[in-house]
Amino acid sequence: MIDGQKIKIKTVTIYPLRVAVKIEMDATNSKKILDFPDIRLVDQKGEVWSKIKNGTTASKISDREQILYLQSNYFKDPKELYLVFNKLQAVDKDEDYILVDTEKQQILKQPKGDFLSDFKKEGSTLYFNLNTKKEFHYFSSYLD
Repeated sequence: MIDGQKIKIKTVTIYPLRVAVKIEMDATNSKKILDFPDIRLVDQKGEVWSKIKNGTTASKISDREQILYLQSNYFKDPKELYLVFNKLQAVDKDEDYILVDTEKQQILKQPKGDFLSDFKKEGSTLYFNLNTKKEFHYFSSYLD
C-alpha cells in the first residue's frame, strides 16, 4: 500500500533478457496509477536490477493490470530479491482526463494544478506544454 493506494504484485518472472513484474491496482483506489518510474529489484548484496531504459518498459493488460519490465540478471542466482519503488505517477480518478476544444485550440478541463498550457493541434497530433517547478523526465506508460 502506498499513500492509501493498494497495489498487488501478482508475479515476478525472470527471463534471460528481462524480468516481468505483473501488478494489479485495487478497484477501490481513489487514484489512477499511471507509472512506476523508479521500480527495481535489489538482491541481498545490493545489486540493482533496474527498469528497462530502451525498448518496451511496460505492457497494459487492463485498466487495473500491467506488466513492468526490468533488466534481467538471469545468470546470477541471488538468495534474496526485494522489489523496491520510491515513487509513482498517479492522478485522482475523477481528474484523469483532459478535455479540449480542437476547433478553438483551448484546454477546457485538465487535472488539478493546471500544469498543461499552450494547446495546439497540428493534423492528428495534439501538443501541450507541461509546466512543472522541477524537471519532469517521465511519461505515462500508456495513454487511453
